[in-house]
Amino acid sequence: MGKVKQWAEDTAEKNVDIVVNDYTNNKINLETAKNNILKVDNVNMTGVDEDNVEEVLEDAWNKQNLGSKEESDVDIALNLEVESKIGK
Repeated sequence: MGKVKQWAEDTAEKNVDIVVNDYTNNKINLETAKNNILKVDNVNMTGVDEDNVEEVLEDAWNKQNLGSKEESDVDIALNLEVESKIGK
């Protein structure tokens, strides 16, 4: 992957993580989190879109606040994607 493309993906993931963290720590509500994530530049590179953004947020909230130890399908897919990029 080119350096610029990798930078764009990393930046988008970091910005999505910031919003998810704010949501899971009850700093913002679900609607605000959804809107903020969908406004992140290059969010499409993270695998998050308007069809799954709510599921991603709910899974993150459950994992943080309910102590869920199980990985969601989205987490597993994102982890597999990352591992395939780094050659694991």
